[in-house]
Amino acid sequence: MELVSTASLTIGPFFHFALTTDEAMGQMASPETKGERVQLVCRLTDGDGAPVSDAMIELWQADASGKYNHPDDSQEKKPDPAFHGFGRLETNDAGVCVFETVKPGRVPGPTGAQQAPHINVSVFARGLLKRLATRIYFAGDPANAQGWLERALAIQSVALDGRGRMVTLRALATVEAEQRQLDRAIAYDREALALAIAPTSLALIRIQLAVHTGAAGHLSEARAQLDEILSARRRDPECPPGPFATLARIASIFLSICLLISTTRVISGRRAK
Repeated sequence: MELVSTASLTIGPFFHFALTTDEAMGQMASPETKGERVQLVCRLTDGDGAPVSDAMIELWQADASGKYNHPDDSQEKKPDPAFHGFGRLETNDAGVCVFETVKPGRVPGPTGAQQAPHINVSVFARGLLKRLATRIYFAGDPANAQGWLERALAIQSVALDGRGRMVTLRALATVEAEQRQLDRAIAYDREALALAIAPTSLALIRIQLAVHTGAAGHLSEARAQLDEILSARRRDPECPPGPFATLARIASIFLSICLLISTTRVISGRRAK
């Protein structure tokens, strides 16, 4: 008898009748729970923006004092007995589920530094053999500015495909530039270029690389990079038109002015001597 391989199938959906039958798992905080109350509304959509109605979302977080209710949390403080720390719900027809929780306190990271308050999120859906993991941070919290590196690394850890890594690298480059770590920003830009395929992404990353290179003081090199972008636009009909070429020209003019100012200062300095 000849054996024929079985066709591949996507996993699930099975969450609604197997893993999310207890709606109380969305009520992570009770009336006795300490801390600032938070109603967390999660909405899951696919790549086309359509709601995913048969997915499952799990939350895991510390309590308001920054303590996980888990043996691996070795901090001396005790966890809030009225707080669960874990939640699990299915998404409805609109791709939405709602959790009742509290804002978590800061917890130490791998290096011992206190991380910004955050909630760990896991997403399970059909076609996913592994969960997707991310974090939710709280806008306006002063600790966010201190935890930029942890957030960037968390994003990088869940960028599973080439496009995800490219987007992550671009985000890291922007963060490093904001921290005035321009050499690191340039390095991330160049890594992102190696992953970019679409003409739009290539043009945008090249412009970003040129701007970061110029900000690092390498004005001549940055100007050459922008001139190459404009030359590619003229040579390649598939190169993105309109706004990208205009943006490159504006950046080129800006760097030309910076180069002129820098040269003038050098000449003035020599005359002063």
